[in-house]
Amino acid sequence: MNDNFYCVKFNAEGNDTIVFMGRKFVNKSYGKPHGTHQFTPVLLNGRISYPSYVFLNEQSKGITVVKGYQPKAKWMTYLRYVAKNKYKTMTYQDYYKAEEAD
Repeated sequence: MNDNFYCVKFNAEGNDTIVFMGRKFVNKSYGKPHGTHQFTPVLLNGRISYPSYVFLNEQSKGITVVKGYQPKAKWMTYLRYVAKNKYKTMTYQDYYKAEEAD
């Protein structure tokens, strides 16, 4: 993971102040039931689901969001898809099918 990614854990209901792309995000509803941080819908394109894993490129632009628990084999396919920059030329579904065929 560390060879290809910079891993960051983010608590979508936490109280951290996040500065991202020059904007400041806080959790105004911290401590309330389902108090979602302002940064959560930004990362998840407004489609909140837990757990979610967000891949960003070097310019902090979204590559893909992986929602929910993934079995190891499928998770490894997602990691290779992003690490090999295949997202630039093909959909994940096409990459997944190509890997299964090999």
